[in-house]
Amino acid sequence: MKRAALFLLAAGVLLTHVAGCALIRKKEAPARRAYYEYALSLAERGEGRVEEAGRLMDEAMKADPGSVYLQTEAASLFLVRQKKQKALGIIEKALSREPDNKDALVMLAEIRRDEKDFAAARKACRKILEKDPENEEIHVFLSRIFVEEKDLNGALRALRDMLKILPGSYSAHFLMGMVYAEMEKWGPAEDRLKRALELDPQNTGPALELLKIYRKQGRDDDVLEAYQNLLDKMPGDFITILELGLHHHKIGERERAAEIFRDLGEKSGANPHLIVVISRFYIQNKKNDDALVIVGGMLKGNPESPDLHYLMGMALETAKDPHSALFHFEKLKKKDRFYKKAVSRSSFLYLETGRIRDGIERLESALADTQDEPDFFLHLGSFYEHAGSLDKASKILIRGVGLFPENPGLYFRLGVVHDKAGRREKAIEAMKEAVALDPENPSALNYLGYTYAEMGIRLDEAESLITGALKRKPDDGYITDSLGWVYFKQGRFKKALKTLGRANDLAENEPVIMEHLGDAYLKVKDTKKALEFYRRCADIYTDARDRERIEKKIKDLL
Repeated sequence: MKRAALFLLAAGVLLTHVAGCALIRKKEAPARRAYYEYALSLAERGEGRVEEAGRLMDEAMKADPGSVYLQTEAASLFLVRQKKQKALGIIEKALSREPDNKDALVMLAEIRRDEKDFAAARKACRKILEKDPENEEIHVFLSRIFVEEKDLNGALRALRDMLKILPGSYSAHFLMGMVYAEMEKWGPAEDRLKRALELDPQNTGPALELLKIYRKQGRDDDVLEAYQNLLDKMPGDFITILELGLHHHKIGERERAAEIFRDLGEKSGANPHLIVVISRFYIQNKKNDDALVIVGGMLKGNPESPDLHYLMGMALETAKDPHSALFHFEKLKKKDRFYKKAVSRSSFLYLETGRIRDGIERLESALADTQDEPDFFLHLGSFYEHAGSLDKASKILIRGVGLFPENPGLYFRLGVVHDKAGRREKAIEAMKEAVALDPENPSALNYLGYTYAEMGIRLDEAESLITGALKRKPDDGYITDSLGWVYFKQGRFKKALKTLGRANDLAENEPVIMEHLGDAYLKVKDTKKALEFYRRCADIYTDARDRERIEKKIKDLL
């Protein structure tokens, strides 16, 4: 039933797609069967089920093994399925039957280009052009092959050949301009790009490339004219307006720049997409200086805008100015669309600047406003943890997991807090929940495994957990140390030494790892090495209890 339905679904596509082939082959029973399977394959491919489409295509080819059309379709499907070598085998078989088959030659050129076999890719393109000299796409593809192999002169030759046949080709002039620009031949580049613009006045590509050339040459008047031309084509385009304002700023025309940004600020409330554009194009791309100029100017036009204060906070955070960033993030209130993000970002900055009490007050206020943000519970729990208020930390995190029982981060933090408070069994319970909810999390896997090792229990399970963590973070010194400590607890001291030595290489000057190494050397009767590592970590430990413990170990060996 399903196959019949799929066949009907594909029938319309098939009749238009292979009408010629169907007419040629309708006298052959195998061909009818082949195209039935092919129709089903098309339907499955249209539904995104490419593996089943591939199986049906195999059936079609078995029914009509001599069909070059089916072979090219099958090769195309193999490429979709990322099975390049199988596609290549079928293409070569098709070309052995029809050496000039354009579809097969195009796929061959693409595969050879991907394999960096540029000579073979060019040969396939030229074979197509022998039969179809006006094929613009293949001319372009050929020129791009030369560019990819960094043969810019070869690309120019290919484009000149293209222009002999297609003198009015926008693509040829545009690409030639790009190649000349790459060669820093500014005059010819400008001529070709202007010709491309004449051929397609609404296309912004040549105008943008001309802008780059003018800026590299320091032709400020031409830059301004080019921006204006772009705005004529794209009135209100935010990126163009922002870049125009920045150019005025950079060439010293500060008043004109300020006017542009102030105007954008005044209009920003009615254009929420503008905020997204600035965030993505400038802040996320770490164009910090530009972002600060833009948003600072816009705030003069709209000094109460919470969106602009959020953007300014982001820009200042990226610029490593946490105190100023916090000033702007603190402007946002519950009603503002970026309020939750501002509170979360502020949390990290309060920790960074040591303002633990301010962070607690901000998060307590946020939780009084809303209970639907799990990160607020997570951050507040972390603040209480840093402040040494472990009972308060566990209470807030328990509230969090009660509201968000599927959140592994809350369980992980709760496990850490319980552990610090000496509640090992509760720590294990919380950490097991974190692992169950996120079995790929290396931190949770490592923490639970190391806890078992420290307690000397479930050592086989501990090894399995930590090995799983290392698969996800193979060069992590702390996780490697955990595995070495499991081996130590299992009595496999030589293996422990090797693993702990690697951990020490990965995480230099980490006193816990050095102490573990000292313990392992002691077990293999190498007192000298044990003392060396104990003394090294004694110089690094700052906690009084750690120093007391390690000094006792040293004293016992003397």
